Amino acid sequence: MTLGSCNPGRKNYFKQGFPIGLLQREEDDGRKRLPKEGNAPEGWHLPRKYLFSITILALIIVGMVFFNIYVVGQMRRGAQTPFTQNPTPGTVVTTSRTSTTALSLNQILVPANTPDSLSDVPHYCDAPQGCVYHWHIHLDIYVNSSSYIVIPNNLGHIHNQEYDLYVIHTHDYSGIIHIECCTPYENKTFTLGQLFEVWGYPNFNQENCLTYSGQPVTVYVNGALWTNGSISSVPLTNHEEIAITIGITHPPIPTSYSFPPGF
Repeated sequence: MTLGSCNPGRKNYFKQGFPIGLLQREEDDGRKRLPKEGNAPEGWHLPRKYLFSITILALIIVGMVFFNIYVVGQMRRGAQTPFTQNPTPGTVVTTSRTSTTALSLNQILVPANTPDSLSDVPHYCDAPQGCVYHWHIHLDIYVNSSSYIVIPNNLGHIHNQEYDLYVIHTHDYSGIIHIECCTPYENKTFTLGQLFEVWGYPNFNQENCLTYSGQPVTVYVNGALWTNGSISSVPLTNHEEIAITIGITHPPIPTSYSFPPGF
């Protein structure tokens, strides 16, 4: 038997000088590289060790999408803290804008007791023409040198409803007071006394503030002691820092407030 007759298909290769051993290795390698028709190579699959990593990556992407759509959207609308229907008295509440001084004190939340109607404070206007002006004032209230009053996030919200509110109102616990006013009140100046009316504590004077009575009450505007009349007559104007002290002692009085962009 000749060598060519052992495998007729290799006869020509042998005659051309190809070593049979080399030819065998090339054919074997070729078979290994050939995938099944229309499919991945035989035995191919995604290693199980990668499944966990891919799942985690997918969850991270979903979380980032949620954060950008919901959380960032809420922040841009000024809702720095979720709206609370019934805040609990004495609850400690802070935001990213709570001052260092306030954080060092005992914090007291005095809930809003917003009345259904007020004769001298109009309701918020959502007319198509929009507000004539939208101002922001920051309010700090200190009780002696030990406590800080947290401004409720639903001040000015009638029946604790998020969109039924007075022109003087809040949207979070930061102490930022919003005044959104429309025609025919574009020339009206609102006062600190009216803010306390909206809060539900209209008896605001040199000896009464919120639930505190019989202690001296003092007001500072941009760090300066208010001496131009009763403290209830302090006008609320854009980007003011108003500090109220209840009692004889108090921490350092702020002279300004850093309002967030867009305020």
